[in-house]
Amino acid sequence: MPSTDLTTPATHSLGQNGPPKRSPAGLDLLPIRRVSDSYLQSFWGIVHPVFPVLHKPTFTQFYQLFWEPADIERVDSTVDDPVMLAKLNLVLAIGCRFTESVDLDSRAIQADEFYQRARRLVPIDSLDAASLPIIQMLLLTAIHLQSTTYSSRCWNMVGLATRVAQSLGLHLNRGESETGNQLEREMRRRVWYTCVTLDR
Repeated sequence: MPSTDLTTPATHSLGQNGPPKRSPAGLDLLPIRRVSDSYLQSFWGIVHPVFPVLHKPTFTQFYQLFWEPADIERVDSTVDDPVMLAKLNLVLAIGCRFTESVDLDSRAIQADEFYQRARRLVPIDSLDAASLPIIQMLLLTAIHLQSTTYSSRCWNMVGLATRVAQSLGLHLNRGESETGNQLEREMRRRVWYTCVTLDR
């Protein structure tokens, strides 16, 4: 039976609570559902209103995949996407930092575990492929690093995210000529807004 103590960094294999073990390199560990939900709630309630780098409905749908019964056939392969998994771990790290249900020392330890897992999921070579999800991951990393003893690394990460964003033209106001659907255009604006906000 899993521990009910929120101060314990209790984790379990995803396969025990729903989906099959399909995450890369055994990195398919999450806190128990109640703890995970608590960390996400902290992220959405405290951080997301200031840095709206994610689309909440899309991310929530991805998160829910981890708690489905193991025998459900999936057509969505995002559960195996290393960048999405890294973003999930970063969101948990940030949410853990801001939760009041865990003591301060335990928050730092658990948040660092999520952060290190995110780093292992996405090798540095992956950054060669510029994309909106990559920028989101870099910005989430920067947000996390702001609250650590490595806060100076935050600015390097923001600078990298900004350069990748500029390479995709996120800084350009194209108006009606902007490509993509409404959600894509909105997320491009949000991501660029977060780059600018973090760089101040």
